[in-house]
This record gives sequence, C-alpha cells and structure tokens, in this order.
Amino acid sequence: VFAAALTNAPAKVTSQSVLDGLWRIPPKSTFGGWTPPLTYTKGKPATTTGCLWHAGVDNHKLTAPDGYDFVCPGT
Repeated sequence: VFAAALTNAPAKVTSQSVLDGLWRIPPKSTFGGWTPPLTYTKGKPATTTGCLWHAGVDNHKLTAPDGYDFVCPGT
C-alpha cells in the first residue's frame, strides 16, 4: 500500500505527499489480493469491507476451504 501511495511521489517525500498518494489509489483496491478492499478518501477515515481469508486445518495441513481469494461474508 505504501509503495502504491509513493508512485509518482516527489523526490522529497512528506506526510502530505503520502496522503495525496493514498487518495489517488482507486477505491476498493486489493493490491493484487494482498489486502481486503481498501478505500482512501480525503477528509475521511480509510475504509475496508468485512473481508477475510478463510483458512482451516485438516489432517494437520493448512487448507483454504473457499479458495485462496478473500471471502466477503454478507456482500
């Protein structure tokens, strides 16, 4: 997320340039599936959905009952 926020950042990075970068990230970005959908909007707290990765243990092995993408219950 931080790397995405710094795309096209000036040579001297400030807290304002980081915030400006976050606000340019498209809504509900998942950064290639590494995060649940995140949205950064100027003047508002960052938001996310109630998504998670469903994992389990079966016969001493880690499993992904719903696959390797995140699951968004109730959406």
